[in-house]
Amino acid sequence: MDTQALCSALLSGKTRFALVITDPGGRLVSANSAARTLFGLHSGLVGAELTCMFTDRQRHLGLSDSEMQDALVHGGAVETRLYRHAESGIERWFEAELSPLFDAAGAHIGYLRIAQDVNERYLSDETMRRHAGIDQLTGLLNRRAFYEKIDQYVALNARAPKCVILHLIDLDLFKEVNDTLGHASGDAVLREIALRLKSVTRETDYVGRLGGDEFAVLQTGTSSLLEGGYLARKLVTLCGQPVYLHNHEVKLSASIGIATYPDDSRIPAELLRKADLALYRVKSDGRDNYRYFTEALDEKAKRHGEHVAAVREAVRLEQFHLEYQPIMSARDSSIGRAEALLRCDHDLLKDLPILEVLELLRNSGSMFEMSRWIVAQACRDVEAWLAQGDAAVQVAINLCARELSTMDIVAVIETALREYELASKYLSVELTEHDVLDSKGTGLEVIMALRALGISISLDDFGTGCASLEYLTSLPVDVLKLDRTFVVGLPDDAISAKVVVAMIGLAHSLGLRIVAEGVETVRQRDYLLAQTCDELQGFFISAPLNAAAFSGFRARLDAPVRHGS
Repeated sequence: MDTQALCSALLSGKTRFALVITDPGGRLVSANSAARTLFGLHSGLVGAELTCMFTDRQRHLGLSDSEMQDALVHGGAVETRLYRHAESGIERWFEAELSPLFDAAGAHIGYLRIAQDVNERYLSDETMRRHAGIDQLTGLLNRRAFYEKIDQYVALNARAPKCVILHLIDLDLFKEVNDTLGHASGDAVLREIALRLKSVTRETDYVGRLGGDEFAVLQTGTSSLLEGGYLARKLVTLCGQPVYLHNHEVKLSASIGIATYPDDSRIPAELLRKADLALYRVKSDGRDNYRYFTEALDEKAKRHGEHVAAVREAVRLEQFHLEYQPIMSARDSSIGRAEALLRCDHDLLKDLPILEVLELLRNSGSMFEMSRWIVAQACRDVEAWLAQGDAAVQVAINLCARELSTMDIVAVIETALREYELASKYLSVELTEHDVLDSKGTGLEVIMALRALGISISLDDFGTGCASLEYLTSLPVDVLKLDRTFVVGLPDDAISAKVVVAMIGLAHSLGLRIVAEGVETVRQRDYLLAQTCDELQGFFISAPLNAAAFSGFRARLDAPVRHGS
């Protein structure tokens, strides 16, 4: 039976179950009336990937693809999870089974999803479970419920292990609080600590009180084991802040032991034991700290902690400078634009790759403060160039998801332009589609506000993401930056050459300028110029230069660079 006949047979009957058929790539083939009602799968979505049925977090985790792979390997399984209505965005709980479909010859032709709405039943059951597993003093999970969460996550990840991080937390010398101030005050302290633990954990994490002054956190959905260290440092800092009770200031500290699944163990009881051993090491080393069970990871986390402290110090002391990489116009070989690149001067960090420094800035919570300095320094340099008679130059500043997540960066740029009496034409912003996606929907608002200021927008790393064409239709973009991965093989790599020609044609058809990054040879330059690429950037034009050297470089370009030079 072919796919069309199978769809007709399965979907023609009346049933309260939602039936959805997709092709092997997960694109909608057909859906019955119940699926159209429950999931909003109208005929206009035929041929589209059904990521619209999944929540934002599920899409971020790639659940749709992993679910299809599991179904193909294991034949399908029933699961209860949140699904999303395609049009309204309303999320409800469904019990669903995804099964692979095969034709008579055994060829894989698609998937069948059978689902029923269990939202009311699930919420009712969850309410009962929640009350049964709650610590009455703090409102956190109690010991039994927390241990059940560990068991659940270990079982859930048994076939395809994903990182889960367990923190065991012990308040140091808490007994003295009860002995000196009484148990009522001790209870108040425990409630305050519980609130602090919840304040820095995510919705996907689980926080429990195991008894007395012992707490625990289960981190799920992490992409790196080092995320345990990020959270543990926050927890140690928060627990070390004073608790004020009436006329008393209570000062505490916390010791944290960390064990990771699956690296340290795949058995829940063993995971708890190893976290407890790590906690014991912290206690014996002097308390008020955290430690991983694994020695190598512990050392790596400690070094990372030193780097985080160093980057905060570097921000406070402004131990950074900007370098500017010239962007050459293909039309007349002039340098009218440059990309501002951050460099770190701190002794401990200056030899690290700048991408690592940027990651440290994000993890330390210093990225916005750093961006404020970058904007101001770029404006100071432009002001100095104009004052010494240089021709006008536009400086491109890179923004990441953190800056795009609030409107504050717009105010920072507007204030800097006003302070240094610069027109908006002297600044532009570079961003990647990944940063827009990670900014949780506010990115477009920030970009529109920047455009309203007159700031031009460049889409960086064009061609390397998963949704570039989609963004070109929705973002007010002025410039596309062709990623260096497409330039490196020019002109000999036939595939790269075809891609570059197509991208240049696409940009021009949309009225956009296109910049080729990573230009390092004369042959690359000549090929790109022949294909009417608008601007070139790379070491063939110039390495990044400090502000004074950049000004001198432009001054030396009295005549255009000849194509044959």
